[in-house]
Amino acid sequence: MVGFNLEINLQADTKELFNLAADFERTKDLFPAQLQNLKVISKNNNEIVTEEELTFRTLLKNTIIKQKTVHNIQFPMIVSHIIEGPFKKSVVTATFNKINSGTNLIFNVQFNIPLKYKILIPIIKSKYKSILLSLAYKMNNMIMK
Repeated sequence: MVGFNLEINLQADTKELFNLAADFERTKDLFPAQLQNLKVISKNNNEIVTEEELTFRTLLKNTIIKQKTVHNIQFPMIVSHIIEGPFKKSVVTATFNKINSGTNLIFNVQFNIPLKYKILIPIIKSKYKSILLSLAYKMNNMIMK
């Protein structure tokens, strides 16, 4: 497993950010360049199952990654387990903490990276961090309008 943490403070209300992040039907609007398709397979109580088709862009080529993810949603956390695809058994946790000036958002990412992608670990981590930062700022801006 390869992991990293990313922490960011945003001005938007904690509950509003959480609700937007948990609205997977709107996710494609937040990063259309990376997310080619997202389909909600099932919803019940605090669990949503999605199928995603992601574009992973590198200097050498673009790769399409298809995966299935189970999202466990319970305020203040969203825990996403990838259950199918090349990064199967990876886990992304987003924790939304209220602070005086808005929200402290913490991402904890644990990637299970297959051997054929091991050489790309630095690129994968860098790209994923930039996608998460972009996603956080876009959600913040949508709420602050």
